[in-house]
This record gives sequence, C-alpha cells and structure tokens, in this order.
Amino acid sequence: MPIIFQNKLHPSDPTFNPSVWYVVESGSEWRPPMHGFADNVIMFECRINRHFHWSDAYYEDNVKKFEEQLGHIRRMLKVRAIVVFPSEFMYEMEDHAPKTFRYCFDRVLEVAEEDNRHLDGVKELTSGEGF
Repeated sequence: MPIIFQNKLHPSDPTFNPSVWYVVESGSEWRPPMHGFADNVIMFECRINRHFHWSDAYYEDNVKKFEEQLGHIRRMLKVRAIVVFPSEFMYEMEDHAPKTFRYCFDRVLEVAEEDNRHLDGVKELTSGEGF
C-alpha cells in the first residue's frame, strides 16, 4: 500500500482510521493522549530534544537515526499497510537543517517509489498476463 503525504494530522485520525498507520513526530507539541496506546502510530524523532530540531552540524547522526526510523515504515509497507506521513514536520526541519531535510525527504520518496514498483509487479502477476 502507499505512503500518503498529509499536510496536517488531527489527533483523532489514528482512532477513526485504525487500519491506517500514522507517522507522528515524537518531539512535537502535538501529543494526543492516544500516543501511548494507539497500535497504529509510528513515533518518529526529528528533533534533538523537545525544543531543538535536528541541526546539519550533526548530519551523520541524523542520517543514521532517520534510517533506523525509516525501517519501521518499510516494515508496515511490506505488510501492505497504508502509511500516512505528515509533511508539516518535514518542512519545519527544512528551516533548521536543510541538508538533513533534503536527505530525509528524498529517502521517503525513494521508499514510496520502491513500494510502488513492488505494487506494479504484483499487478502484473495477478493480471493473468504471461500465463
């Protein structure tokens, strides 16, 4: 299933759409009470701490942390889950760490494209062509 880019998430989204996975920034002010309890939330860290976004001064560390977190999204896509990725916190990162932002944004697009290529292969196999 796809990665869907949604500009803003509403705190009730995970509750109203339990079959959809939501990527939520763990250091944000947006902390609905269901974060600790919702099964369909992937906590995603893109800040050094609650008050500071990543900085390009720590680019290599940022990339390593991001790749680890991206693994959670890949696992959800492998089981054909729909993953909603909030673009708002990525764009906040652009102001604070443009190099890190570019890397992260490009990687999310690559993962989305990989998933789409996989879906194309599934469509070909299930369409009956070539049998």
